Amino acid sequence: MAETLSPMMLHYVEVKDQNPRGLLFYRVGDFYELFFDDARGAAELLDLTCTSRQNHGGEPIPMAGVPHHALQTYVDRCLAQGVSVVVCDQLEDAALAKGMVKRGVTRIETPGTVVQEDQPEQVFLAAIAPPERGKDRWGLALLDLGCADFRCTDFDRLEEALEETLRFDARELIIPEDLELPPGAFHGALVPLDRGWFRRKGAAQQVADFLSVHDLAAFGLADAPDRLAAAAAASRYARSTRSTEVNHVHVLRSYERSDRLHLDGATLRNLEVFHTLSGQRDGALFKTLDRCATPGGKRALAESLRAPLLEQQAIEARLDRCDALLRDHSLRTSVREHLRRVGDLERIASRLSLGGGNPRQLRVLADGLNSLPDLASLLQSSELLQGWFMGRWESLEADLRPLAMELNLALVERPPVRRGDGDSIADGYDQNLDQARNLARHSAEAIEAFAAAQIEATGIPTLKVKQNKVFGYFIEVSNRYTDKVPDHYRRKQTIATGERYIEDELDGLAEAIQAAQTESDALEAELFQSLRDRAAGLAGAIFEGAQLLAELDLAACFADLADRHGYVRPEILPADDHVVELRASRHPVVERSTTEPFVANDIVLGKGGKRLIILTGPNMGGKSTVMRQVALSVLMGQAGCFVPAESARFALRDRIFTRVGASDDLSQGRSTFMVEMTETANILHHATKNSLVILDEIGRGTATFDGLSLAWSVAEDLHDRVQALGLFATHYHELCELASSRDHVVNMQLAVREWSGDIVFMRQLEPGGASRSYGIQVARLAGLPPEVIGRARELLLQLEMRQVNRGDSPAIVPQDEAPKSGNQLSLFGGPPPAQHQNPAVDEILRTLTRVDPMTTTPMQALRILERLRKKLLD
Repeated sequence: MAETLSPMMLHYVEVKDQNPRGLLFYRVGDFYELFFDDARGAAELLDLTCTSRQNHGGEPIPMAGVPHHALQTYVDRCLAQGVSVVVCDQLEDAALAKGMVKRGVTRIETPGTVVQEDQPEQVFLAAIAPPERGKDRWGLALLDLGCADFRCTDFDRLEEALEETLRFDARELIIPEDLELPPGAFHGALVPLDRGWFRRKGAAQQVADFLSVHDLAAFGLADAPDRLAAAAAASRYARSTRSTEVNHVHVLRSYERSDRLHLDGATLRNLEVFHTLSGQRDGALFKTLDRCATPGGKRALAESLRAPLLEQQAIEARLDRCDALLRDHSLRTSVREHLRRVGDLERIASRLSLGGGNPRQLRVLADGLNSLPDLASLLQSSELLQGWFMGRWESLEADLRPLAMELNLALVERPPVRRGDGDSIADGYDQNLDQARNLARHSAEAIEAFAAAQIEATGIPTLKVKQNKVFGYFIEVSNRYTDKVPDHYRRKQTIATGERYIEDELDGLAEAIQAAQTESDALEAELFQSLRDRAAGLAGAIFEGAQLLAELDLAACFADLADRHGYVRPEILPADDHVVELRASRHPVVERSTTEPFVANDIVLGKGGKRLIILTGPNMGGKSTVMRQVALSVLMGQAGCFVPAESARFALRDRIFTRVGASDDLSQGRSTFMVEMTETANILHHATKNSLVILDEIGRGTATFDGLSLAWSVAEDLHDRVQALGLFATHYHELCELASSRDHVVNMQLAVREWSGDIVFMRQLEPGGASRSYGIQVARLAGLPPEVIGRARELLLQLEMRQVNRGDSPAIVPQDEAPKSGNQLSLFGGPPPAQHQNPAVDEILRTLTRVDPMTTTPMQALRILERLRKKLLD
């Protein structure tokens, strides 16, 4: 069938065969076209119109296209939806081409390897290398080309490696094509490759070549075949997406999850660190804390929240920098003003190293580099900050200061985004360029002088010198004066109003102007390329300088937060101290979003040996908020940030676990209860005595006795075996009895008050266990119909009296069989009791008649008695 295709379509098919992954955008004139299946896919993905062109195999070829100037918009939309893009451009001017225009692939963009300056978030490509032999582990590599961030680790189980890709929000994952992942295990772009990509043999040399080093021992990877297998696959894939060499990544960081405070995917989700439970960025911790002035600072903030520090000295150093900027408001203000002028230096350095970059980005790079010595001078007023900053800047200054000076001299103040759309090289930087520009810029004056001379010589007052793309420069004379045209004028074209001529002197002048413009463009392109190459050659130093600015920005962000919102410096204690003590603690997000005054609470864990809090209270009483604010305070403190409280002190935690809320996982066929139990099992298997555990309503997704039994058993295991610090919120009030049988359990409750049949949430944490959950009152507040609320009250009384039957289900009296007021039998027989004026008395009597003393436990009897007492008092 291929014989029926045109030469251009044959080339398209050839390019597509060489680049089968992703959509191929093929430049044809002023459009990028897509054909065959790519056209159908793009039409659906990008809302394009799918048409057709010549037939192939008896069928029209599907075709879709986008304007060339809008390409980047469509590329971004593809990448956002996890679809890779291949761009095939015209490599020569179509007007000058002989035969078919020469075309070639100039860009391959994938969701995990894209480098975008306007995207501050890190974009990770992940690679998982499976074991080859029995003792091998699962290797994992993560690569962010835009920040030259390359790291690797390994795990015992595939599930752990997949969880790590979710923790880093990897956009793309490469795996062996014969590896089956659990359904829904990865939500980004999944790329299956031949297993040969993941071989241990030769992996070390491949990674060394990618990093441009001779030996990997300096990275602690001399004997790490599992990690290197994944790193080799990631580096090879990254190279395959680039038409130029990837030579700006020089460090591969081998890490262990135990190096940092570990937060698994469930914890990041449940604590709403980066996204709310509904998937929104607004309302998440990151968005709330983000006061960073630079893209690099935002990435540093994200990293500090994703993997808080675990080393006390490093945490204290970060807190010291925050404290210094907090105390000196004037210095902090000046620092932030300087930082606001810093662009995304890491992304720019990456683009330059990959053969990209434009004049505007070089200018942004120059401005960013200029800020380094300025900030070094500014920080001299703080001995602590100046010593920290200069310790890093001095090693970079010899490379980066001359580069900044060169860029300042070479570039205009506001160069164009695209080279050729205006001057990007400043006047006075290069003598040859100045000379070429001088003639090109004064071409109008030269043409005007020539025209004036011709008018004077010929006596033709209407003579004009004009220019168009077809003839270039020419002389135009109206019909009235054509008899005065000199003999050396050569007629070029007749028009309705006169004649057009060319002339040797004009031709010479036009050639000189064109040559000057061509020379000017060529010289500017050569100078720009030289500047770009010089900057790319110093990419490593630029990355280090950018990271220094990012850390300063992070410290300024934390200081600004502390100043604005009254955060305090936490006292960080060794892990063995085993305590979390927060005075007047607040939730950093809720206190900023609520319209009511936030009620601060004191939370103490570990002090006096009480390491597990059983937290009870009404629905909507604030239990989840209190538990989350404890976890977030520890997270923020170990990130080096001040915390929302009047005082805070806690021992270092190695992991934070949360089991808060749940929903069905339909993609993996797991019910709400199954999700809850899976997360709980993960906690019990991996928590240590140095962990912080947050559990909310364990066991609520099954039958009452099953749920209570599981919740009780989990709480006992946390106390007896794991011995972690924890908060356990529950509506199973029976769990409060644990405090009497376990030495390290304490009961706390969120206070609520009843008033005229309504409830008032106090949000105040108090000692003791709650006796009621006030679910019916909350349901009434939610707007359930009055008849439903009334029936629920009747059923609640029956349940409290009769308990449950042997089938673990409530022994409910049907509504039409329920005793009516006025004919209720007395406990001791005899005639019905007299009716009272007070309706509460009637209700109390009805309640008492339904109580079975033989089956009611002491705890249940006390609850009933307390409720009846409150009704009488009301």
